Order: sequence, then C-alpha cells, then structure tokens
Amino acid sequence: MKQYLYILNEGTSKEVADYFQGAKFERLQIFCALAAYYTAEGRTQRDRNARADHFAKAAQLLGTARQIDYDDQLPFLGLGQLEMARGDMQSAKVHFTSAAAAQCNGRVNIAGTLALANVHFQQGQYSPALGLYRRALKEHPGAPPEVRLGLAACLFRLGQCKLAKAAYERTLDLLPSCGEALLGLAVIAFNSRDTEKGFREGLDLLCRAYDADPGQPGVLSLLARFCIQRGDWQRARELATAAHAASESAGARALALTLQARAHHAEGNYNLAYRSYQQASKLDPKLPLPLYGLAQIMVRQREQTNAISLLESALALGQAAIDHFRDATEANSTSGSVWEMLGELLAPIDPPGPPLPLRLDPLPAKLLNNAAVLHMRGGEATAALDLMQKALQASTHSLPPPAAGDTQAAARSYRAMLDAFPAYTDCHLRLACIAKHRGDLAGALKLTQKALEAKPGLPDALAMQGWLHLEARDFKRAEDAFQALIKEPSAKNDAYGWLGLACLNFASAPSHRRLKVIDKAQKLYGRAMSFFKHVLERNHANVYAANGIAAVLAEQGDIELAHNILTQVQEAVAASEGFLRMPDAPINMGNLFLALGKPKLAIQVYNSVLRKYFHGSHATLQLYLARAYYDATELKIARTVLLKAVHVAPSDHRLLFNIALTMQNYAVCLLKETRVEGDLSKLDEFDAAVMDLLQAHRFFEQLNNLGHHKTGIDPKKLREHIDFCVQTHGKAVAYQQQVPVPTAPAVPTAP
Repeated sequence: MKQYLYILNEGTSKEVADYFQGAKFERLQIFCALAAYYTAEGRTQRDRNARADHFAKAAQLLGTARQIDYDDQLPFLGLGQLEMARGDMQSAKVHFTSAAAAQCNGRVNIAGTLALANVHFQQGQYSPALGLYRRALKEHPGAPPEVRLGLAACLFRLGQCKLAKAAYERTLDLLPSCGEALLGLAVIAFNSRDTEKGFREGLDLLCRAYDADPGQPGVLSLLARFCIQRGDWQRARELATAAHAASESAGARALALTLQARAHHAEGNYNLAYRSYQQASKLDPKLPLPLYGLAQIMVRQREQTNAISLLESALALGQAAIDHFRDATEANSTSGSVWEMLGELLAPIDPPGPPLPLRLDPLPAKLLNNAAVLHMRGGEATAALDLMQKALQASTHSLPPPAAGDTQAAARSYRAMLDAFPAYTDCHLRLACIAKHRGDLAGALKLTQKALEAKPGLPDALAMQGWLHLEARDFKRAEDAFQALIKEPSAKNDAYGWLGLACLNFASAPSHRRLKVIDKAQKLYGRAMSFFKHVLERNHANVYAANGIAAVLAEQGDIELAHNILTQVQEAVAASEGFLRMPDAPINMGNLFLALGKPKLAIQVYNSVLRKYFHGSHATLQLYLARAYYDATELKIARTVLLKAVHVAPSDHRLLFNIALTMQNYAVCLLKETRVEGDLSKLDEFDAAVMDLLQAHRFFEQLNNLGHHKTGIDPKKLREHIDFCVQTHGKAVAYQQQVPVPTAPAVPTAP
C-alpha cells in the first residue's frame, strides 16, 4: 500500500503535470484514485477529526481533477462516493446525476447511471431507480449480474413480484453464488399465497443464501426477524448485531439496530432498547418503527406528551406507521388519550379500512389547514389546494398557496383577504411576487409600498423593494431601501440587506475601462467587496457572499483566486441537499473561462446551466453563450443562439446589437471565402450572406433610431456599422448581378 500511495502522490506533483500535459485522462485517474483511497480511509475512521481530514483531502483532490477536465465522469463519481461516505445522500445524488450525463474519457459509461440508481433505491425512490437500471441494461446489455439484481430489488419493492422473481433467477443464472438474489427469492416465497409451500421454499432459499454469503446483512436481518417471532431474543440480538456490523448503508444499519432494540424491548431491557431505537432513528429518520418503539417506551414511563410527539412524527412517515397505529389501537392500549389524539390526527387522511376510535364531523379548519401544509411540504400542491379550499369554507383565515400554478386564482384569493383584512402584509408581498413573476416590476413596487404603509419598516417589504429597484437599475432607490432595511433593529445584521448593498455597488460600477472612470469602478468594487466580506464574517457558510467576492476578484483581475472560490461555492451548493439553487456560481465560472480565452470550456458550462436551471431558455445566459461561440469562431452557431434569445426577449437592445454584429461578421466571412470561377455550388451561401447583411443593417438602424438614452449604445459606433453594412451590401449585390443564372438542361425530343 505504501508503494501504491507513493506512486499516486508522485503522479499528483507539479512536475508530472508539466511533463505530461497531454495525458489529461491519465492524470485525472491518478487524482481520482488517490481521492478514492482517502474516502475509503475516512469511512473507516472513528475519530471525527481524522475522518474530516481524510474527506477534506479527497474533496481537494477531486476538485483538482475537475480542473483538469471539467466534464469527465470520474470526478463526479468520486464526489458522489465522498458524499455517500459523509452520509449526505442528496449531494451524492447531485454528483451522480452529473456523472450519468457525462462521459468517461470521451466514451459512454453506465457507472454514473448505476450509482444514481443505487442512491434512489437507498432513498426509497424505487420507480426512478428502476428506470435507471433499465436504461443501464439497454445501453450495455452485457452488464454485470449486479445490474439485474438492482432491477429485481426495485421490481420487488414496487410490488411486481413476478417480474422481480424472473430478474432474480436471471441473476442466479449469471452468478449462481449471489446471496442477495437468493435472499430476494426467499422473501418472495415467504410472501406467496400458498403459505405452507412458500415458507418451505423460502426457508430453503434463505439457508442457501446464508451458505453462499454468511455475512450478508439482509440475510442476517431476516434471520433475526424469524428469531424475534419465535421468541429467541438472544439469538435475534446476535444476528442483528452481526447485520449492523456488516451493513454499509445507513438504512441497513438502522434496520439492524431496530431489530436489536426490539429484542431488548421484549426482554424488558428498556434502557438498551431506548438507545438502539434512538440510534436507528438518527441513521434513518424516515424509518417509522424506531419512533414507534420510542413512543411505546415513553408511554410506559408516563411521558404522554413525548409519546404523542413521537407518534405524530411516525404518522407523517407514511402508510406503514398508520398500520402499526391501528394494530396498537386494536390491542387496547392502556393510554386511551394517546389513541384519541391519533384518531383526530388521522381523521383527514385516514385510508380505507376499519375506523379508528375518534371521528370528527365536520373537520376543524385548523386540522384541514395543517393537512394542507403537510401536502405542500410533500410537493403535492393540488391536494394542498383542495384542502385549503375546504378550510376556507370552515374559516376565512386560511391562506391559499399559489404553488399549484394558478397564479390568477391565488391573486384573487389574496385580494379577497385584503378586502377583509387590509393590514395583512403577507398578502401584499405575495401579490408583489406574482406581479414580478409576470414581469410587472412597477406593479410589484406599488404592492411593496402598500405593505410598508400598512406596517412601516417591515423588513421583508424593504428587502423586496430594494431588489426590485436593483433589477430595474434604479440604483438610488435601491440603496435607500437597503439602507432602511439594515437600520431596522430586527434586521441590523440580516445578510439580505448587506448582500443587496454589495450587489448594488457591483452592478453600478462602469463596465467599460476608460481612464476617467477606472477610479470610480475600483471604488465601487472595493465597497462591494467590503459588504460581501461583512456578510461572510458573520456567516462563513454564506455562498452568496462568497460568490460575490469571486465576481469582484474576477473584475479586479485576480482570476486564479476567483476560480478557486467559485469551485468551493459550487461544491457547497451541491452539498446543500438541493436546498440551494444557485446558477450564478457556474455562470461566473463560465465568464472566467471566457476571460481566460477558453471559450470551449465556457460553452460547456453555459450549456450545462441552461439545461439544469432554465430549461434551455434564458436571454442573458444565451447572450453569454453566443459570445463564447463568437470567440470560438463558431459564428453560425452564435447567430442561431442569438436568434433564439431574441424570441425570448425581443425588446432587449443588447441582443439586437449582438445579433446584428454577428450577422455582419458571419456574412463578411462567407463573402471573403475563395471561390473557383464558374463554381455555383456556394451561390446559396452567398445569397444568405447578402440577406444577413441586409438584416444586420435593419437592426443597427432600429437601434440608432431609438437613441442613446434608450439603448445605451454609442451612436457613433452604430453609425459606423450602418455605413459598413451599406457599403458591403452594395458590393455584394453588384457581384451577385455579375454571376450568371444557371439554366436547366434542355429536354431531348423524340426523333
């Protein structure tokens, strides 16, 4: 191992990088291999600091690997494995999604798809996992047997037992000693309708699975379940302990700890059971059984309030918990108040089946409102809206969510509430959000002002007002709003206001670099930097402030440091479990690549952001993308991108100028191409170039007629382009007229 690490460490040195500049993939493999070593070592470390150090080294190596090749699959796979080792499944999913879309050294590889399928499966998302396993098999029919094993497990969890059985059997055809496939078939047999035959076959398959792999966690856990059912608590504990030690995933360890706790619970060892239940709940917060066990212990200790809280948490986890609660109710527990509370909580969402002890008719508005909130948190906006409407019938104090997509209906509801409660500022602000979404900035500003009139100094209203003025480039009013925000006692240290001031100074800095305004620009960038640092000093994890600092550094010419900061920001966003959606960081990274004269890398980044965040359509980002294609001398593609952008924002003067410029230059390139005399094969291209010149002339004329006060474009520059287009177009038309028109060949006549 020492020699292996020595070779890898040598391979990451600067000397190797300088000498083997052309061997990008080989260098990338070395960094990823060393990162994989530190990830594996970190996973086995018990000391928290040592574990963090190993993971930090792995993250640094993978970051360097990404700098070698921004789009290769290997670093994404390494980052995903690192996040799984940290226990951050959501971030792992983000990286594996990128890996599934990437190629390995320019070739298609299903490793990313399989890794993503595994994460979906561990999170209980079986349908997406099934689709990914099928995709992997379609792309690579000769995939290892483990792919069919994953396919079978998904089918079983989705209740498609016949297909699952066939997939397990196919796995055994390819790998006869596969313990997990035997375990899957055993579980299917145990659940068959013919109980006696199924039990006999299942037991035989379970024994074969144990012989094939005695340390398989699933086999050990299932054996522990049988021992619990038979009352063999000691043997159940031993098997559950062995399953916990052999398990790698948090879910499997949580299940093993739950079985261990059940054995302790049954023996009356309540302290040990409590600890095991608690550990299981921490490992897998979505598992209802540990919460149910903890609630039982709380009931025994007469801590009814804690028991109710735990039961409510378990109830929110799904149908499995509901079944357990119904069983407990039928068992006639000694704590009648607990079950009455559960009956009330279950009333609005009780599935079909035997009734619970308590039914309420009609249902209270508060209960309906809470159920709607739960649906909203689960992303079920339509169901939430239905419950909200029922709550509105019972009470006029419920607030309708606009997330269902019907903003017009939401706006009507908010206005109706404002008629009844004129001082309800939340309605003003939500109406302002709807107006901004429609592009009505003036209307949104009026609504924020009404909120401030109803409640002077309201921080949310001041913040929204500041950002609306900033978007409209009304810097003076934006500054007034942000200054008023940070002067409010409750928002003095609020990051939102300070970030607004920082962005205000950054946006108002002159973009051109004339000598007389350089000092002004540097002053404004300095103020923006101080505000961003102010935010970061109070919260070191504020990625928005870090992103702003990187943008300022890039404008000041410190490209390398800006690049390093943006890389860290992107890693932090990926690790936020999907909470943060921040396209600014990768866009800024693309801008850096453009500034460094690497337009192809910028094109990759811009296209990635367009697909991920904007469904392929965003006028400003498409302008950046077109500039990258322009710098890469791909004028035809730049022209196409700009035409799409103009359809998104036809009144954007920057787009009109840039598409006119691109059409002009593209036409000139076509006109300058060398042609053989008498060769008419490129006549269509020549005609298209003439038309582009004519269209560019129209755009320049349109901008010139609008005037500098509307477009912000120098009239002298526009006049130069207009004259150039007129002269070039005239020469091209004169050349066209000299080209003989091709005639069709004569049709021979019959003799």
